[in-house]
Amino acid sequence: MARDRYIDTSLKSGRYRIKHRGRLVAFLVLILIIALAVFINSSYFNVVEGSVRISGDERYHFEDITYAAKDNLFGINIFKIDEDAIKQCIEDDNPYLEVVNIVRELPNKVEIVVKEREPVFQFIYNGQYYDVAENGVVMSDARNKDPALILVQGIAVNPIVRGTKIEPVNVTQFQDFEQLTYNLRIYDFMHKINVIDMTEESNIVMWLGDFKIIVGLPTQLQGKISCLSAAMDSVISQGHTTGVLDISVVGNIIFRKFDDEGAQNQLVNV
Repeated sequence: MARDRYIDTSLKSGRYRIKHRGRLVAFLVLILIIALAVFINSSYFNVVEGSVRISGDERYHFEDITYAAKDNLFGINIFKIDEDAIKQCIEDDNPYLEVVNIVRELPNKVEIVVKEREPVFQFIYNGQYYDVAENGVVMSDARNKDPALILVQGIAVNPIVRGTKIEPVNVTQFQDFEQLTYNLRIYDFMHKINVIDMTEESNIVMWLGDFKIIVGLPTQLQGKISCLSAAMDSVISQGHTTGVLDISVVGNIIFRKFDDEGAQNQLVNV
């Protein structure tokens, strides 16, 4: 009995030491977490003017770029800077610039990589052509037609001013245009298009070389454009160099030759 009592007492004492040790470890971990949180939020990690570096297009004054985003950079903890806000401030201040990347380097350094936007489209106003970037910013004064850019037809715009965004007369139509070009971009087909014609709002038409592409209504654009590349590859692989590709109905792509007026349509398998 005495031996049993001794063993029981020892077990109880061991359990107490284990519990006590476990609580001590948990307490120390908690203290460590609190200390780490305080350290991370300390001014040691605050971004200062001398710790910001701008790289990229050297034609622009880096000081002006930094100043445009100063309220979202200087004095702010590197873990808390809002990259989207910095990007927006810089691009709003200089519409010709695009923020490509923002890189953080501990403890408090930030590198902002910028580049000049490139024109992608040409819009027509009063019979003259204006280069426009993907974000809608006008990149040039009136100039000659450039076959290297996508010609946009059928979208009426207000007077065009270089360095400002295109102002469409019909906002809904322009939103349809933006959705179309967004899908062309994500499916890597934008660079292949020569003309986007939105003269008829219910029948969007594009041109790729000598191929006419009928998009139809500005609905289900993702479904239509997602099949476009495969459909064009199928048509070209059959030896066609011109014709009409109708993608207006998702899942029912039809091709016909220009010289087969009235002939039976050929269904393209994609």
